[in-house]
Amino acid sequence: YQAHARGLPWKKVAELNHAATQSLKPQLTVLLDIDPVEGLKRAKDPNRFEAEGVAFQSQVRQGFLKSRRLDPNRWFTLRSDRATAEENATLLLAEIEKRFSKRMARRSAR
Repeated sequence: YQAHARGLPWKKVAELNHAATQSLKPQLTVLLDIDPVEGLKRAKDPNRFEAEGVAFQSQVRQGFLKSRRLDPNRWFTLRSDRATAEENATLLLAEIEKRFSKRMARRSAR
């Protein structure tokens, strides 16, 4: 996602990632989406990543959103600026239950 923000070719980065991970992909990727301005305001221990500024953070966010568009079934998005941490935790647990309850039941039956 930083590669997107730095203008690296998306397809080439995807190919390198594919090779480096031997095609391994997560079954669920959680995007904690927030407006970059608000996200930077919340940063409690700013580092060099935050120092890149709002424009860079906006481009990183666009990279996440592009990845979600390209593989939507893998992604679950939580709006970090519209819900409390507790509300988002409840939503995430419900999503995990929905996606993986059958698999978890099979494992516990062993």
